Amino acid sequence: MRLFLFILFATPLLFGQSQERIDSLERQLEQPISTSEKISTYRHLIIEYIEFDMDKTAAILQEMEAFANPDSRTDLGMVSMCNGIYHQRISKLKEAKQYYKKAIAFFDSEEDIKLRILNIGNLAITHRRSGEFDEALPLALESIRLKDSIGTEPQVIARDYITVGSIYGDLKQYEDSNKAFFEALQIYEDANNVVFTAHLKTNIAINYDALGDVDKSEEFLLNSIAVMKANNLPYYLTINKNALASLYVNHELFDKALPYLKDVIDESKALNMTEVEALAHQKYGKIQFDRKAIDTAIYHWEQSLALNQKSNAKKSIATDHGRLANAYASKGIYDKAYEHEIKHHEIQDSLAGEATMNRINELKIAYDTEKKETEIQLLNKEVRLKKLGNTIYGIALVSLILLGVALFYSLRQRQRKKALVRQKREDILRQQIAFKKKELTSQTMHLVQKNSFLQTLTEGIEQLENDPDSIRQKTKRLRLLLKSEKASERDWESFKSYFTEVHEDFYKKLKSASESISEKEIRLASFLRMNLSTKEIASMLNVLPETIIKAKYRLKKKLNLNKEQDLLEYLNAL
Repeated sequence: MRLFLFILFATPLLFGQSQERIDSLERQLEQPISTSEKISTYRHLIIEYIEFDMDKTAAILQEMEAFANPDSRTDLGMVSMCNGIYHQRISKLKEAKQYYKKAIAFFDSEEDIKLRILNIGNLAITHRRSGEFDEALPLALESIRLKDSIGTEPQVIARDYITVGSIYGDLKQYEDSNKAFFEALQIYEDANNVVFTAHLKTNIAINYDALGDVDKSEEFLLNSIAVMKANNLPYYLTINKNALASLYVNHELFDKALPYLKDVIDESKALNMTEVEALAHQKYGKIQFDRKAIDTAIYHWEQSLALNQKSNAKKSIATDHGRLANAYASKGIYDKAYEHEIKHHEIQDSLAGEATMNRINELKIAYDTEKKETEIQLLNKEVRLKKLGNTIYGIALVSLILLGVALFYSLRQRQRKKALVRQKREDILRQQIAFKKKELTSQTMHLVQKNSFLQTLTEGIEQLENDPDSIRQKTKRLRLLLKSEKASERDWESFKSYFTEVHEDFYKKLKSASESISEKEIRLASFLRMNLSTKEIASMLNVLPETIIKAKYRLKKKLNLNKEQDLLEYLNAL
């Protein structure tokens, strides 16, 4: 996930972390004020301190929890909201989402509608930072709609546009992302809000980088860094430095990037910015790996992995395992390389499976709901028809006409509802087929990557066998273990099962085209149908690429294809 600047919706429009404001709020706590006023003062103090003193923020939060009235839903909502802000700030996103949902539930009165909408926006930000874009985007758009409906100040609505732009950016829809950012930018420029204008320019710069306009991106980022320094905003200054370092890394300007990355690592650690620190370690490791400083690269990627595991960022964890596998393999430490590669693929497969199953479950829920609604509507229509029959019993002609119309309408409605139910079933079947195709592709790539990786390890071990006898003895055992892990008949049968579910008549058509075709030739045809290269197929079958080329020639002859006919086109047409 790309790191856009995010702005908590509970943050003041102008960042006023001045000592005068803090002193004023603390003096207010010493005055004889009501419980609600005191809770509100605690909230504003938390907002002031959260940018630069997390220990003080935690202490104020504890005081606030102790003072809150347990019978007041508004007090409990305020405490939940501030807990959400605090946990989001220290990158404990799962806990932050729970607190925001509690706050939304507590703010259920007409008087608390603004606070309720505020937390809908905060929840959208947290879902977005967790990579849950399908949940984040509707919440952000709903926040804009609700704020607009109650006449909220434009600068508050602008922050929702920032969230929407960030989500589109994460989805690589950069033009849509900048469209939302420029909506917000116009609002802040009209209000002469220098700090938030700088925030927006940072996000727009990130998109310019993705769209290939490096000069504009650098110009916007340097401008934002200057504003953050002038306004003493360490949190956002660190994020801007990280964005500028990313720009330099993306365009291989490593000497420019390294000083900024060192600053980001030190500053984000001091500010408990777990995600930013992890991203900086990833980039630092990439530079060192490209410069052949493998040990330094491994150190930074191990740091990134530990930080991402702390915040449970699954996609980043998978990326870290993949990078560490390559690094250890390049050093000849094959046991660690194998361990990281396996974890990388396990997490990748888990993420792909979860996303697909969630979509299928959503469709199933929608289908079941639609089915129940259809049954209720049909029952209601039947009740109305019975009442109608009792009412018009004495007027035969009119009743027959009305009954005929009602029956016609009922049948027509039933046909429509049946069509809708059938459509829902077809949607679910299409989703299941798509899922099977993803499973087949995943199984295929697993076989390719598994054998390719193990082949590389085997070659490395064979080189080690020229060393002294003690090393040769150990590597022989490891080599036998690795050979046992290569694609087996069990792997082929699993692949064949998936392939048959997706391409039902493929094998039948092959055999009808050539009765003498062998099982090995069917296996080769299946891999070619999956658009695998000659090298990938050779790796899976543990043979030389030249062997696969000859096998393709024999298969073409057996299928009675002439020289002008392409084998791949023929197999794809089956």
